Amino acid sequence: MKGSLRRFLIVDQGLVPGLCTGLINGAIAWWLNLGAPELAFRGEPGLVGDFLITAFVLPLITCLVVSPLVIRQVRKGQVGALEPARSMAARLYSRSSWLRGCWSGCWAW
Repeated sequence: MKGSLRRFLIVDQGLVPGLCTGLINGAIAWWLNLGAPELAFRGEPGLVGDFLITAFVLPLITCLVVSPLVIRQVRKGQVGALEPARSMAARLYSRSSWLRGCWSGCWAW
């Protein structure tokens, strides 16, 4: 993998969005629980349920938004394309943004 592609994938599409998402989610969680005397681990407004739902939905939404943007950048030549997938699982994974997002959400669990 070329250095420019590696930087694009790791920094531009990984670290920067991950840090922004973490800061935004942390701020939202802090604001929502500002007046609460304690944060429940389980139960109706609990940490476990929120974490599991976020772990699935966030990769799904991210995949649906980012995939078309990256495909457009590859077609314009701004970013180099990856080698074609050789395994059957990788080909299925790369076929649909919805499928890729669902798989990513499952892997996050």
